[in-house]
Amino acid sequence: MAQQKDMTHIDDLYKAWRGAHMEISRLIKVGAGTVRLCFAGEALFEKLYPAVEHLQTDAVLPQELTVHLFDTMSSGIELPETPWTGKMMTCRDRQLMVNNGGFHMLFNPASRVYSVIDTEEKTAFYHVPDASMIPTFELSAPMRMIFHWWGREKGMHLIHSACAGSCGKGVLITGRGGAGKSTMALSLAMEGLEYVGDDYVFITGDPVPKALSIYNSAKINPDMIEKLQLPLGYLENVHELGTEKGLIYLNKHYRKSLVRELGISAVLIPEANGDPKRKRILPFMAFAEMASSTIFQMPGSGSQTLSEIRSVLNGIPAFKGGRSCIKEMI
Repeated sequence: MAQQKDMTHIDDLYKAWRGAHMEISRLIKVGAGTVRLCFAGEALFEKLYPAVEHLQTDAVLPQELTVHLFDTMSSGIELPETPWTGKMMTCRDRQLMVNNGGFHMLFNPASRVYSVIDTEEKTAFYHVPDASMIPTFELSAPMRMIFHWWGREKGMHLIHSACAGSCGKGVLITGRGGAGKSTMALSLAMEGLEYVGDDYVFITGDPVPKALSIYNSAKINPDMIEKLQLPLGYLENVHELGTEKGLIYLNKHYRKSLVRELGISAVLIPEANGDPKRKRILPFMAFAEMASSTIFQMPGSGSQTLSEIRSVLNGIPAFKGGRSCIKEMI
């Protein structure tokens, strides 16, 4: 019965989507996979596409997933009644999630984002009430759960880590929120090193361990903007710096540093004091940091996904240290 309800809801979403007066379509390539993004109008396109624009491809490729994105305010398309509408209207402090075979749903009350995917049908839907009200953390990493569910089917695992490097070799920079991942990765990109991602990257072990880019955004604490000599004009949300991290798209300002993938040569946990000397640690220590933050950021990851992530990183050396350690490790 649950599966029937899930499929009925997918049909209802598609019927609603067909009422869109305008469709903006783009194909992006993530690793060896391709995703078609279909936006119901310019409002949501202008808000969400910049974070993944660097992955756009004009090649004629079969799409492995189609994501339909709409907001009610600009498109006029109402979110159809869902099996969880009642709970969605009352929940305030916790996310709602459903995992039923190839069907996955997540509603985040903090952003009002409603994400649905049917991996067997290769279709997904993303809805917000108003494109103008999307918070900065969602603009920097849109469609995160949809990409997470889709990638998992392809052996690509979305993790909460940054990655930077040189000459095709990269270092995963991991740690819990506030560890300094973003600052370290952005500063390296500003120096001209290769940059895969700031907060979320895909990793895969096929055929060798590597990190794949999904977002070209970076977030920076306001107190670090002056230290990095980052021009305020590069920030997308200068007016929010009192309450939010600064948001920058590297595709606009540091495009030469952006790369689609890097081989993983090491894992680094940043040290707050910026100790230039790297200290080797047991790999499980780095994995524990990565796993705990990934589970928090991608709820429902599950023990199987964590086991697969650990398998990808098996044999990769792990260290603690400051930014200068990166160049020694690649």
